[in-house]
Amino acid sequence: MFKVLVMVFRTVNGTAPVYLKDLHVHKKSRPGLCSCSDNCFTIPKRRTKAADKSFSVVGLKWWNNLPTKLKHLDSETNFNADLKTHLFNVFID
Repeated sequence: MFKVLVMVFRTVNGTAPVYLKDLHVHKKSRPGLCSCSDNCFTIPKRRTKAADKSFSVVGLKWWNNLPTKLKHLDSETNFNADLKTHLFNVFID
């Protein structure tokens, strides 16, 4: 989970490989329809159950569920540290 979210972070910040950048399309911000801020992604439609486990589906679902504070960090070092703390707290509860 951690490594997938780091790759999504790199995609958002433009440091991921080009083939990953092409997988993601940002949601348009429409008030009231997206509980997370402008850093949400649209989950692509899936044709098979196997596609539910792909990076472009699972990674974006996990990203959309992150707290807004994490999604707006600029530094990958800070993101990694805060993400580890967040995941630790989630899995402890």
